[in-house]
Amino acid sequence: MQRRRRHRQHSRRWNEEQVRRVLDEWKQSGDTIAEFSRKRGLVPERLYLWRKRFGETAAPPPRPLTLVPATIVSKNADVVVQLPSGVAIEIASASPAWIAAVVNELVRASS
Repeated sequence: MQRRRRHRQHSRRWNEEQVRRVLDEWKQSGDTIAEFSRKRGLVPERLYLWRKRFGETAAPPPRPLTLVPATIVSKNADVVVQLPSGVAIEIASASPAWIAAVVNELVRASS
């Protein structure tokens, strides 16, 4: 059996401006480093190194949830919970107690 010899490609040289641009794109994407690297054809370790070297931290933490006062007007409700990230959770025909439990879990998870 004949083995194919793989030739290592010389890695591309990145300047600081390019590195910061890629890190900004990663933060904006919302992807994990592994997902972003795979999409861009980069080695994930490179992004970890850049993040460490250029003082970049993980993606910014999500804004804390803020709740507004509400009044229960029926025993069953159709509710849409809009998260700061833009994700909407639609709850149809749920009891107020169940909705309160969901909201409490969301608050607990964001703390």
